[in-house]
Amino acid sequence: MAAPILKDVVAYVEVWSSNGTENYSKTFTTQLVDMGAKMQDSWSTH
Repeated sequence: MAAPILKDVVAYVEVWSSNGTENYSKTFTTQLVDMGAKMQDSWSTH
């Protein structure tokens, strides 16, 4: 089996609906984790 395509990726995801009421981040987080990414709970520039 090949290594996950995003195995070296650390990501932060925040996705909201166009009207700002629905948070869709979990859907994208699940997909990224399934591809091998590690997720951060918050964004930091340090």
